[in-house]
Order: sequence, then structure tokens, then C-alpha cells
Amino acid sequence: MSTTQSLESPEAFVDGVERALAALLREHPGSPRQIPFGLDRALLDLFSRVESQRADFMPFLLQFVAPTLGCGTSTVCSGFAVACAMASPRPVLLLSTTAPEGTPSVLSTLSAQRGLHECIAQVADVPQLYRASLCAGALQTLHQTPKQDLEAVFNLLRDRFAAVVIDAPALADSSDALVLSRHCDGTVVVVRAERTTRPSVRDALGKLERHGAEVLGTVLNGRRSYLPSWMERWLR
Repeated sequence: MSTTQSLESPEAFVDGVERALAALLREHPGSPRQIPFGLDRALLDLFSRVESQRADFMPFLLQFVAPTLGCGTSTVCSGFAVACAMASPRPVLLLSTTAPEGTPSVLSTLSAQRGLHECIAQVADVPQLYRASLCAGALQTLHQTPKQDLEAVFNLLRDRFAAVVIDAPALADSSDALVLSRHCDGTVVVVRAERTTRPSVRDALGKLERHGAEVLGTVLNGRRSYLPSWMERWLR
């Protein structure tokens, strides 16, 4: 992803992101089936903000995490990864924290001294986007992995990918995001409109701050508009 690349038509870019995200969700039936309202514009804005804060051609690790389950973190994270991949001259990795038992993961593959190609798969319809899982099953946890091993893994991924976008589990369900925050360049907190409570957001931000996370901001997912479409366009 290069800051020198010009997005001459934001509308065309947004349309492309939306089509690619829809294809990604079709490819993985377990993901949410619908793109939340306004997600396309939010993705473009988030992508622009992250891109403006980093140096040219420097790889980055960015994790997305929610305070509680049901905030749509995977959809937002996948969409952002698609946006990165469509604007990047180099591959982008979408990294989940866990995979079903028996599925090759990055940690298990590298610990067995095998190549990354055994645990990373290309996403159809998005040429520069790849998927992988960091851990395999519940038996392999980030807390059991030495800090220096995780650091070595992420340094390797930085060498291979322009961006590593991590889909972290909700903080109420797992502390993986707190472990990952020490290795990430930034953390984005996803909240669900009209569902996520303020205390849960404050608690999540407090935990991340205490673990040294660089919180870049929050994404309000699932926002519903109560205005007519013509008024929405006029207000823009």
C-alpha cells in the first residue's frame, strides 16, 4: 500500500471494495451475509486515516477488536483488508486468531519449521489478499506462546506482507487482543450501534490502555439512518 498511489475516483474505489467484500463473504459462509449500512464509506475513511499516519512502504500490523460479541468485527476487519489489498502493490494478510482443530496455523507451521505457504491461502476475487490463522484450536493459545516467538512470527509477516490485518476475538470472551496489542502498530475498537454499552467500551479501552495498546479509534458498526435517502444525500 503506497501513499503515492492516487485514488482518482473515490466512488469507484468504494464500489470495488463493496463488490470484493461481498465476494469475500460469499466465499466464507460463516461470516455475516450482509454488508452493514454505511460500511463502504467508513472503510474508505478508515483506510485513508491509517494510510496518512504511516511512512511510505512501511508494513504495519493492525488489529480489530470489540468489547463484546456481536459487534460485526469480522465483517469490518475483512472489509478493511479488502480495501488495503485493492490499493496495495504488495500482498495483504487477513489473520484470524484461531482456526478449527487440525487446520494448519501460522504458529504450528513455523514451529514445525515448514513454509508459510502451507498455512496461507489466497482469497478468490481479491488477487493481493491472503488469509491465515495464527493459532490452531483451543489447545494452542497466545498466552502459552513466548513473547519472543510471537515477535519473530510478526517480523516474518512484516517482511512478506504490506499489511497484516488481525481479526481479534471480543475482549469479553478472550484476552488475545491484549497479548496482540504489544506487537501491533495500532488497534481499532469496533462497537455496534444501539447495542454496545458505554461501560463495556470504557472497560475495553481501559484494558487496552493498561497493556500499552495504541488505540487509533473506534468504528461504529450497524448504524441505522432514520432520515430519508434524499436528506442523507443533501446533508453530505
